Amino acid sequence: MKNRFNLLHEKWIPVDNHGLVSLRDIFSRFELRAIGGTPIQKIAIFKLLQAIAQSVCTPADEAEWSTLDTNTLANRCLSYLDERESAFYLYGEDPFLQLTVVATTMPKSYGCVIPHVSNGNTTVLTQIQQGRPLGDAEKALLLVTLMSFAFAGKQCDNSLVLSVGYMGKGKGSSAPPGPALADPGLLHSMILADTLLDTLHINLLTHEQIKASKMYSSGLGVAPWERMPVGEDCPAARDLKNSLMGRLVPMCRFLLLQQDHLNITEGLKHPGYQDGRADPTVSVDHTGDNPRAKWVDPERRPWRQLSSILALFGETSSTGFQCLQLKTGLNRVRRTLPSFAIWAGGIRLKIKFGEQYVQAGNDYVESIVWLHSTALGEVMFTAVKTELDDLEQLSRTLAGRVIGYHETLSVHKKAASERANTAESMFWQMVERDFQALVYTCEPDTDSQVERMKLRRKFANHALLAFDATCAKSSARQMTAWAKFRINIKPYLGIRAMQTTIPKHSSSFAERFVGAVISKCETDTGTAAKLRRAIRPSQEHQAWDFLVRFGVDLEDDYARIPALTVAAAIAGSRTIRGSKENGEMKLGKALAKSFDDGANCKGAIARLRRLVACDTLAEVSTNLRYLLPLIDSRCNQRLDYVRLMHQLHDFPSNPQQIKRQWAMEFYGQPIYETTGEDL
Repeated sequence: MKNRFNLLHEKWIPVDNHGLVSLRDIFSRFELRAIGGTPIQKIAIFKLLQAIAQSVCTPADEAEWSTLDTNTLANRCLSYLDERESAFYLYGEDPFLQLTVVATTMPKSYGCVIPHVSNGNTTVLTQIQQGRPLGDAEKALLLVTLMSFAFAGKQCDNSLVLSVGYMGKGKGSSAPPGPALADPGLLHSMILADTLLDTLHINLLTHEQIKASKMYSSGLGVAPWERMPVGEDCPAARDLKNSLMGRLVPMCRFLLLQQDHLNITEGLKHPGYQDGRADPTVSVDHTGDNPRAKWVDPERRPWRQLSSILALFGETSSTGFQCLQLKTGLNRVRRTLPSFAIWAGGIRLKIKFGEQYVQAGNDYVESIVWLHSTALGEVMFTAVKTELDDLEQLSRTLAGRVIGYHETLSVHKKAASERANTAESMFWQMVERDFQALVYTCEPDTDSQVERMKLRRKFANHALLAFDATCAKSSARQMTAWAKFRINIKPYLGIRAMQTTIPKHSSSFAERFVGAVISKCETDTGTAAKLRRAIRPSQEHQAWDFLVRFGVDLEDDYARIPALTVAAAIAGSRTIRGSKENGEMKLGKALAKSFDDGANCKGAIARLRRLVACDTLAEVSTNLRYLLPLIDSRCNQRLDYVRLMHQLHDFPSNPQQIKRQWAMEFYGQPIYETTGEDL
């Protein structure tokens, strides 16, 4: 057969904003930015390009990688491809990644190996599901994709066994899914740079990293176009199964492309993540008894896991989910790139009776988030984690409210859960539009606070819109349920939304602050007098010097007011003098003990009601200005000022919870002890 359609020169690789390009174009055109196509096509092409780059110049260690620039990598790859030009013909005597011996198998239509194309007796609902003839460029792309992402099923004619004595397949048996796919669909992640060549350079693995991963016993290995396997268990096949090169170009199907059909049989059967083997782009957690992998979930987009991905930056431990490609790239970007992106994607599939296919609810999933390298660090990680955790909490609250609404209207639990899922899906789709902007506001920047709060208001509005879209309010009955269960967004718009420019204090901050105030008041009567007077708004400036030296942000009301209130109360307390330590009496209980009849006294109850009627932190502080001196004059036990400071700090984000705590303390009811972790 005549050699034709050489992948080095023919255009077949989709590239964003440039259409189709050739392999030589990839390594010679520095303006190319990113691979195009579906998520699984992007991964398959990236793995092929990485296999070429690794074959040419795999550095020994990180020091050698640092001396390798993008130009050198590109030139070496071009020289390598030119030397092996004959191995990259799509058709010919030795076609690229194909075995001519499989021509004896039963012919199959191309539609049977393409996602979303109907074949057999499957109903065709849209034009995209209709099979059509493929061009040479489409066949080349399909070939590379099938090497890693072949679907499980009986599309393969497994009556052909090439290795003598091989028992891994037989006539009528189903072929397993490709190693990059598995079941129900592995999630792949990688680092992207501004250009495609920079992306290949930043993701290039070293021999040291390959060995340290302990996933590839044969090390780098040899590319299959240099040493093509001739059977399922030949020496070349065994080397591929145990090497990195075998994960980049797995050869999980032996096939031959024809004019209007293809011949295909099961190829190499690779070990899975349960056996300690995985693609470098796959995240696996080996800490438990059974390894766990991250799967594609159309209902939970990959960007929602950004905080766990950023946790890999600078990490040396091997606990939790680990992704070799991400960890390698994240540790390089700060010193080499001004900006980069984290890309994640894949496809979710259904498997039944050994057949893997796309059904309702299954789809491609893809996310990309751009970051500035200089912003990487603990402050940004904490901010991103806080924002994502709060969004997750808002989503769960939304789902619970929707379920409560529908159950009140006697809707079946299953139907109520489905509508809650619809509301959550709508919410996350709206949030995704602005997630990139949210990430930028999480970077250490003095101007990010206002923008981040604007986004919080926008996301809170998304939650209200999702609730209103799934919970009608036409009839009186619906209106009553709607008003009862409509989501409360005040906790989401509370204090945690304001702390953007500084990392959160540890749970010991209140203890250190209270201890410092007590100590200062014992040794410095001048400062104690200033703190006592500072409880009045007109004299507040007298305490600013002390608060600033202790790291309190005077421009942040939610940090200044709790510190000022507690400091003034300690400075004016008679019970704390001479004790040199914090007390144990809770505020509500101390109020009750300040009256002879305790919790039954009308005066005590009236003061409690005034306290719990406060809606803002400023109102609480004004109330405590008169209440705390009363308690100190009547109650001989020292107040727990650390607990009070925690409660004042948490009041803006969850006022109802704090007021419930004071009421339960007043009546002596058991309550959940707060840890003050947000302070």
